[in-house]
Amino acid sequence: AAVVRRLAPPAVRRARARLAAAAATALAHPEMTLGRRTSVALQELLGRMSGSSSLAAVMRACQTLEVATRLSVVCCAELAKQGAVPILYSLIRSCNRSGPHLLLLRHALATLRHVSRQPALVVYVAAPAEAVEVLVDLLQMFRDKERTFMLAVGVLSLVCKYKAKTMGANSTKEYWMPVELEKRLRSIAKLLSRKHQV
Repeated sequence: AAVVRRLAPPAVRRARARLAAAAATALAHPEMTLGRRTSVALQELLGRMSGSSSLAAVMRACQTLEVATRLSVVCCAELAKQGAVPILYSLIRSCNRSGPHLLLLRHALATLRHVSRQPALVVYVAAPAEAVEVLVDLLQMFRDKERTFMLAVGVLSLVCKYKAKTMGANSTKEYWMPVELEKRLRSIAKLLSRKHQV
């Protein structure tokens, strides 16, 4: 291992030195650790319920949560168990088509996607009653914004798979999606199919 490190290209050695410096900074400043930053971001997001947070503060919190949930399953679990998922859905529902709101929307959707990719945590993303409706609303409203649309499709797909599996196992109903939402999804699919053909 020592020989490999010694023979590593200069770019790799520089990257290794930067990582060591970053790790030393994190040890010297505990508030910079991923767990601590996640906790602070969650408090900021949960504070949104009282209306005390500005858009800039909520944006920073969502950016931090996106990174934390991408890097750590523990952070995904913490976010889910702290009750942040319904707040993210509420935040998503309040977004419009302005630039800052689109960015905030992408961070929130990416965070939900990271959490829903964990088999033990997808229940938290699928459980809120408004989950599917909010995601279908996004597909309809942002079908011309490819990145946002694809993030919403990804989360909706994971939520639908989970709901179909659990409803099929625990209910006599084989199909769980409301007819109105199904019609809207079919309409979006037809419209996108026509645009693709053109």
